[in-house]
Amino acid sequence: MELLKVLLESKVCLTCNRTFYRTYHRPKHWKNVKFCSKKCTGKYKTGKLSPLYKKGKYTKTEKICPTCNNTFISEYNYCSKTCSNRFETKDITSEEKRSKRLKVLKKQQERYEKNKLELVRYKGDKCAICGYNKCIAALDFHHLNPSNKNFNIGQNRGKSIEILKSEVDKCIMICANCHKELHYNEVRK
Repeated sequence: MELLKVLLESKVCLTCNRTFYRTYHRPKHWKNVKFCSKKCTGKYKTGKLSPLYKKGKYTKTEKICPTCNNTFISEYNYCSKTCSNRFETKDITSEEKRSKRLKVLKKQQERYEKNKLELVRYKGDKCAICGYNKCIAALDFHHLNPSNKNFNIGQNRGKSIEILKSEVDKCIMICANCHKELHYNEVRK
């Protein structure tokens, strides 16, 4: 009961007049706390927002969120990511959402194909077993030692080409047919 009473103990910030609660303050320091954050402390002492809270060309200023109408201090236009998403999607039709998603998927596919082409060229453009080189979609990367495998090369979403090349160095490039035969023989042993 006493812990709950301590946690519910509140104060009003001298800068923004918001109520804040005792969360991480040590008991002996709580009596000296007058501000809800370091930003409010700096603003109170200097009369303006401290340059320590500037990021690049944007300065953190007091704004009103267009979604929920709350006041906040930030360099962004919304008080949270939730408000940003809600505001940006409130007037979008389902057809626009679908076309936006298709554009994203198309870019991902292009990036995947570009990476695959570069990795195939890096490994020699043909199957290491039979020499097949007609279609790069039929070329696979087989890990020589599965215990050294960090991730599947086919699941390369969001990884840089350097990371992919370091993983491909642990593999041999073989065609899909040879790859199936190799795994079939491994299972049969």
